[in-house]
Amino acid sequence: MFCYKCGKEITDDASYCLHCGTALKSQQNNTHVQQENESCALGVLSIIFAFLCAPIGMILGAVGRGSLKNPQNQKLCDIGFTISFVCLIVSLLAIIIYWIVAMVSVSHYY
Repeated sequence: MFCYKCGKEITDDASYCLHCGTALKSQQNNTHVQQENESCALGVLSIIFAFLCAPIGMILGAVGRGSLKNPQNQKLCDIGFTISFVCLIVSLLAIIIYWIVAMVSVSHYY
């Protein structure tokens, strides 16, 4: 469970937040509803941008992972970040291989 005020993780049976001191028993239901209603837009956008522009997908994934409280939405952001990272590495390898092949091809003419 997370504190509704400061967002820090706390135990499920805590009656107050150890980090900020906020009373929690009356707010546990509200926190659960807030986590359920939390948008998964950052996670979905990070996955979409993973294929369109990997650095943007990585940024969206990292921002979403740090700011979202719902574990399912955090997992979406983790997936988007990972796919973005893999796409970025594959793109860089493709550029390097293309450059090497181009240099070898040009050197045959000289």
